[in-house]
Amino acid sequence: MKYRLVFLLILILSFSLFSVEQTTLTIAAGNKDGVYFKLGKALETILEDENSNLDVIVLQTSGSNENAELINNKQADLAFMQNDIAYNFSNGEQQIETLRGLASLYTEVIQIVGKKDLFIQEISDLQDEPIAVGEINSGTLRNAIDILRASNLKGKDFTQKNLAFSEIKNGFLQNEISAAFITAGLKFSLLEDLSESVNFIPLSKETLLTLRDKYPYFVATTIPANTYSGQTKPVSAAGVKALLVASSQLSPLLAEKVCYAVYSNRSILKNAHPIAAKISLSTSQRGMTLKLHKGALNYYHKKAIHFTIFAIFILIVIALLLLYYKKNVSKICKYIMNQMRQNIQFRIGFVIVMLFVLGSIGSYYFEHSVNDQFDTIYKSFWASIVYLLSGFEIEPFTTGGRFSALLLLLGGMGILGTVIGNIAAIFMKEGVEKMPKNLKRHIAICNWNKRGQKVIEELHHRTAEPDTSILVLTDADVNEKELRENSDRYANVYFIKGKPTAYKTLKDARVHLAKSVIILSDPDDIEPDPKTILTCLAIRQLRKDLNEEHSPHIIAELMDRTNRQITLDAGANEIVSAGFYRTGIMLQSARYHNLSDIFHELLIYEDNTSSIFIIESDKLPKVLEGKTFQQAAEIFNENRNEENPVILIGVRRICNEKNEYGTEIKKAHVILNPRLDAKSHNGNFDKFQEGDALVVIAQAYPDLSNIK
Repeated sequence: MKYRLVFLLILILSFSLFSVEQTTLTIAAGNKDGVYFKLGKALETILEDENSNLDVIVLQTSGSNENAELINNKQADLAFMQNDIAYNFSNGEQQIETLRGLASLYTEVIQIVGKKDLFIQEISDLQDEPIAVGEINSGTLRNAIDILRASNLKGKDFTQKNLAFSEIKNGFLQNEISAAFITAGLKFSLLEDLSESVNFIPLSKETLLTLRDKYPYFVATTIPANTYSGQTKPVSAAGVKALLVASSQLSPLLAEKVCYAVYSNRSILKNAHPIAAKISLSTSQRGMTLKLHKGALNYYHKKAIHFTIFAIFILIVIALLLLYYKKNVSKICKYIMNQMRQNIQFRIGFVIVMLFVLGSIGSYYFEHSVNDQFDTIYKSFWASIVYLLSGFEIEPFTTGGRFSALLLLLGGMGILGTVIGNIAAIFMKEGVEKMPKNLKRHIAICNWNKRGQKVIEELHHRTAEPDTSILVLTDADVNEKELRENSDRYANVYFIKGKPTAYKTLKDARVHLAKSVIILSDPDDIEPDPKTILTCLAIRQLRKDLNEEHSPHIIAELMDRTNRQITLDAGANEIVSAGFYRTGIMLQSARYHNLSDIFHELLIYEDNTSSIFIIESDKLPKVLEGKTFQQAAEIFNENRNEENPVILIGVRRICNEKNEYGTEIKKAHVILNPRLDAKSHNGNFDKFQEGDALVVIAQAYPDLSNIK
């Protein structure tokens, strides 16, 4: 009796395990020209090859909404679906209880294009235009409406055209539409056909933030440069995850087989469409807005167990290697600890690397669910490297992501500064050999642009300072040979290859011993002012470290005058803002015609033209001490030299002042045409005293020995 019961139990278990499986599997895909349908057909081939008794049917549908309805009506077992549609059917009013998730596949980019000849550059340009927003019941339609609303465009602001993907090309050709929304994987064949006749319309940061705030299923992403013919720049965009979903009534065993088919045959799927290269087990649940199917859970649990076993094996191997090479490991640890204690550069390097690593990991942790640029730890590290070189294609959205970006900036600046500084030092060796060993009281120019050429031409004019040594410090490639061939004013001009913000480069170039330092705006930098400020700080720190009493006079060029105070605080003595002066000159010239000619003559060094000169205090005629400005002007008029007539226009006075920290410092003020009551916008002046310098207009640097 006992054996009969055991036999009966085995028979029941065998029947349950080897019962007749489902023999037909219906997949709801999408438009025949779309990615869903191509991947569906590839999945059909894989499943039928791996399961001889399984017949797979791929349905052509209008998209995600119809796919959900087919699952609900038991007309489909599997479906491709956007995660926003899945989210609405699992959390909205019309919930589908049988909808379950299998896998998150890739990010579908909402690609927005407009007719090139209409010059549509941004979403706001779509006002009053006919727009293809996708078929009725498609995910594209919902995406388009969400984005247009986030961009403050309502239904009355545009004409809605519900065209299938296959109808869009003809719609453009027949001038029925001006723009189109296409939610699909990158390198979509329709867009490849249209790329020469349309512009890709980017989404603003504000629109992306609004989308994330309102709709949690959107992610920020980009269409990389050169994805399509003629699209040479990256385009910021929004995206949604493409999901593979199933009916809860699908058997767990078959659901597990589907998951296995997807992740074990990615090369076949990739042949069907390149977007399948983005399918990865590491992101299999990223953006999943549905409860996972039991069969999918079984598959992922098995994979997790396999990964855990593999990780434990690797850890055991590492531990055994550490034990085997215990002495060597001990030596390495001691060396690192000694370096940490004794070598400040090693400590700084360690901190810099840790900042970079923590910033990259933090960016992944906080941003991976909302920013496609950080959806894997590998991509996070890669994006961090790209950020240091050219900036993020998509800025972080979360507070934690922005803080991580700050860590990256701090660490990355250190890494790049160290590497570039060492490389620059190699170049500097050749440059230093060319320039005088004890070079000082020279003029240093940091960065290089066309204004740099003008500065050298003017400084080495015979009426200016033709014998003064000029050192140009730049990381740009300069055709020095061509400059010297085209002009005779490059004698005593030394070009040093290096980064102007690098401490060692500045030191080797002896910038701290210069008479003046001109910091030009870097033309290759989108926002050059921060680099100018960093250069000022580096020069100030260099002087401090070397206990150098001499302080070079720093003239900094700014693109944004609002950065003036922070640049002065960083160590600059004078600020030149081209836009500010240009506006002032145009304004004054509008009131007093030909005034710009006066500024032009005063600011250049040419024969038979007048320029502004400052006569330093050591050359101030003794006869002027104790005289008022009016009395001094009369003395100049009485001793006028017709060969080089001199006009006194102002005085430069050194005053003792307290800075923001309460430290007393000396600061120079230029007072033009002082009033008799001694009050001036730039300071007070009553009589000339020792230490004053004269501001004059003359045709050449004046000799005042005749002033008595």
